[in-house]
Amino acid sequence: MATTEGFVDTTGSSSEDADAKFAKVQRDYYAAMLVEMKEDCETYRKATECHEYAKLLIEQMHLIKEGFAQYVKNCNEFDAGASCHNAGNLLLRGAKLPDGTIPVERDVPRAAEFY
Repeated sequence: MATTEGFVDTTGSSSEDADAKFAKVQRDYYAAMLVEMKEDCETYRKATECHEYAKLLIEQMHLIKEGFAQYVKNCNEFDAGASCHNAGNLLLRGAKLPDGTIPVERDVPRAAEFY
């Protein structure tokens, strides 16, 4: 019986099969969360929901450019300190993906505006 981080495969499949099934469950979960969090952000227009939506975009979906844009929007529309801070951090260090693309260019003077 293969086990992957709390995901138990009782079908007798190999560890690789269990890993693939777990990865699909995880992707589906985060995709559903993304839809729900975006809706909460747009509907309730609360800084907390919008900040968590941006965080999910970056940390789980690896959509750095979109998450950065949401942090900036949160900072400007809600004066949300946590989002301003995260936007500033992204600009301070920049973001470069393994494939070489740069979704957020390093821009120290602009980063300072967010702190």
